[in-house]
Amino acid sequence: MVNMKMFTGIRLRAITSEDAQYTLAWRNSDEINSSIVGQKRFVSPETESRWVDMAISDHEGDKAYRFMIIVD
Repeated sequence: MVNMKMFTGIRLRAITSEDAQYTLAWRNSDEINSSIVGQKRFVSPETESRWVDMAISDHEGDKAYRFMIIVD
């Protein structure tokens, strides 16, 4: 039998500045990078904070939309 975690809900929300800690961990994860095509590069906290700020600005200006997936 497969052990599957039951989720009560999945929702999307706009990215916030507090999410930089999560996106930074994902960008620097060897496990995640092993499944991404292209050269792996280290991302600093400062670089990631700037990227998140740009993503928020683009979202607010209707240029691009980036979301966080929340699993309840």
